[in-house]
Amino acid sequence: MNPEKFVGTVATRVVTFVFLLLSLALVFAYQRDQFAEHRSLVFVLAVVACLVTLLGAIHCFHTWYSLWMRFSKVLQTLVISVIFGTCYLLIVPFFSLIAWVLRVKSSRRRAEGGTYWIPRRTAKPDLDWFQRLG
Repeated sequence: MNPEKFVGTVATRVVTFVFLLLSLALVFAYQRDQFAEHRSLVFVLAVVACLVTLLGAIHCFHTWYSLWMRFSKVLQTLVISVIFGTCYLLIVPFFSLIAWVLRVKSSRRRAEGGTYWIPRRTAKPDLDWFQRLG
């Protein structure tokens, strides 16, 4: 689906205006404490409606949309760099150190306690062995 075909259309502007009115109504309802028992739900709905209004406002005009897309490319580059940089600089060495400690610990335990190998039977099969097999 191509979102650019909705940019600047009348439908986008009408939906954005409706969400703006809904946002204002929810903010006023939250401030006046009209729904005291559902205060947290009203707050969440107000935040979601405000975010949808913001996204709708961005999609109402081609200039705002193109600026938003440029900003998103810059933001994407920064976020990806921070996420992967954090992962490779903090998380990977930490778990590599833990894996190394566990590997060393398990190798010492095996060396002291012997081996996990089961000794092989070296006896040749005889008539009793074949009869047990059926």
